[in-house]
Amino acid sequence: MSFKKFCPKCGKETDQLIDGFCKNCAVTKEKPLVSSIKVHYCSCTRIKEKGKWIQYENINDAIRSIIKNNTKLKHFEIEYSPVIFEGKITLPVTLKSHNNHVIDLIFISHSCDVCSRKAGNYYEGTLQIRGNINKADEIKDYITLKSEEYKDKYENSFLQPAEYSKHGIDIRFGSTKAIMKIIREIRNNFSVTIKHSFELAGMKDGKHMSRKTILIRIE
Repeated sequence: MSFKKFCPKCGKETDQLIDGFCKNCAVTKEKPLVSSIKVHYCSCTRIKEKGKWIQYENINDAIRSIIKNNTKLKHFEIEYSPVIFEGKITLPVTLKSHNNHVIDLIFISHSCDVCSRKAGNYYEGTLQIRGNINKADEIKDYITLKSEEYKDKYENSFLQPAEYSKHGIDIRFGSTKAIMKIIREIRNNFSVTIKHSFELAGMKDGKHMSRKTILIRIE
C-alpha cells in the first residue's frame, strides 16, 4: 500500500518531496535564482571560484559547482548545449528540475596562476638527462606523462619545453614536490643513477633562494 505525499506548505499532492517540500516550494526556500553568473576560466580548464583556481575533470562538474555556489541549490538537474570555449562566451544552462529556469553563465577568459607562471618561464629546478639518446627520450616522455598526471595533486606541476644539446636533455620543472615523486618512480622503472645539487637563485623576503638540479644518468 502506497501513501500519498503532500507538501506541508502549499498542500499540493506530489510524487516526490525535496527536503520535505514539493518542487516549487523547495525552490522558494533556497536563495532566489539568478539570471546570469560571471565565470572566470583558463584555457587549461581551471575555473576561478571564491578567489581560487580549481581544476575540474569535466565541464559538467564545473557547471554544477558554479550553480551550487551561486544559488545555494541542493537538488537540481541541468541541460545545456556544448560550446567551444574561446574568449568571452555565454552559455545558457537550463535547470530542468526548477521549472526550466535558465541561467546564463558568462565565461570570461583569463590566465590562471599556474599558466601565468609557466608563461613567465617560472621554474624551481632543472632535470638533466644524460646518456643514450634513445633512452633519454623515453625517460623524457615518461616524465612528461607523469607531470600531466600529477597536475591536480601538485600546484605548478608543469614542465618548460625540453632543451636538447650534445650533452643530453635539460628540462626545467615548476614543482619540486611533483618532480621528486616522479624521480622515485624513475628509480623503480629505469636503470639510472641520480644525483642532486643546488644553485643560488637570488634573494626573496630577505632569504636566499635556491634551485634544484637533478642529474639522471642512464647506465
